[in-house]
Amino acid sequence: MCPNANCSGVLDLLPCRGHSGYPVTHFWRHHRGAIYFQAKGIHDHPKPELKASAEARRHQRTLRSQKMAEVRTSAWIAIILVTAYFLLLNLSLYVNNLTILYS
Repeated sequence: MCPNANCSGVLDLLPCRGHSGYPVTHFWRHHRGAIYFQAKGIHDHPKPELKASAEARRHQRTLRSQKMAEVRTSAWIAIILVTAYFLLLNLSLYVNNLTILYS
């Protein structure tokens, strides 16, 4: 249960080994009807990520992958166009050579 008398919430305690096996001491203090949690020591795990920042990171990754797909598509279109140009150029040279040869 929450140590605040005005709160009926439940606290979930997550174990933390701390730094080099020494535990991290968690404590709280009451101030003007609110509880402030504090920790003494260094945690052996990263801080939890906020949902908004996680969603922003996922959104950036999605945008980056879409941009890379567009770049790859554009590159393939350019390769196909250049290849078609050189094939038509070679075909026209071949036709011109045949025309000269048989005229």
